[in-house]
Amino acid sequence: MKPLLRALSYFRPDAGRIWVVLVLLLVSVGLNVLKPWPLALLVDNVLGKKTYPAWVPEIVKNWNALTQITAIALAFPRRFNIVRLTGSCGGDRCQVCV
Repeated sequence: MKPLLRALSYFRPDAGRIWVVLVLLLVSVGLNVLKPWPLALLVDNVLGKKTYPAWVPEIVKNWNALTQITAIALAFPRRFNIVRLTGSCGGDRCQVCV
């Protein structure tokens, strides 16, 4: 235990930065867990016959399927690669399309 405490004492000047990195890591993991959510909403509720969650506004539930698919795809462009499909990126050097 003593060698571990000694080793950790070397990181004391960088403790603030280490905490920032850990918080960002947890935020990143949390957002990655949510990645499949738009696709699940699309498949289950728009294409399938499951009922919408309670938090979805009533006006969205009354839209037709094509409007709902378009709204979900536009709300999550990175997930559905809208930029790549439309060719509106900066070409070969675009970081989104890589």
